[in-house]
Amino acid sequence: MYLTTEGETYLVVKLDNPILQGQTRYDSMVFSLDKKDIEVSAKDKRLKDYYTGTQDEVVVEIFEKMLGVEARQAMFFVKCNNKVNNGVLFFMESGLQFLTKNMYVEKRNIVLVEFQRLNVPAIQARTFDMSVHADKVYTFSSISKDVFPSIEDYFGKDGIKMVSEVMEEYSEPSNEESEDDSNLSDIIADTDEDD
Repeated sequence: MYLTTEGETYLVVKLDNPILQGQTRYDSMVFSLDKKDIEVSAKDKRLKDYYTGTQDEVVVEIFEKMLGVEARQAMFFVKCNNKVNNGVLFFMESGLQFLTKNMYVEKRNIVLVEFQRLNVPAIQARTFDMSVHADKVYTFSSISKDVFPSIEDYFGKDGIKMVSEVMEEYSEPSNEESEDDSNLSDIIADTDEDD
């Protein structure tokens, strides 16, 4: 996958055989690429003899030629958080890719998407949270409300069920006395008269 934001570019390579380090399995490798110009000479017969261009373009082209596949790109992305990790959530045709902490959720495994804090007025909250229910629950927070229509379309076109947490609106106390308040006033008045 070739994933770009306004200032960052990533190449994510999925591995057929995950790398094990202790108890942790890594099923992909993530490369952070720059926009600086580079020159590369190659001796492999599948490649050109010489490449020149920006690092991200050259590296992706070499990987595509070596692996024989075209890099997939994101449809769109949003900045958000996953637990304590700030990052970017990429919406791919096949699923969701979160970086900087590498996490991938296949779209076919998603059974429900739940939105929280969505119907809070913009003055109170300009962001919302999203929980994606798949093999486990993945929660992404601080997503700008501006991108909600794109997210809704993304899940809706595949018929993935979406629900929104309903927040009851806070109402100001009314100026009218309740029946209990007026009874309390009568009791206090009766007590004053007896004294």
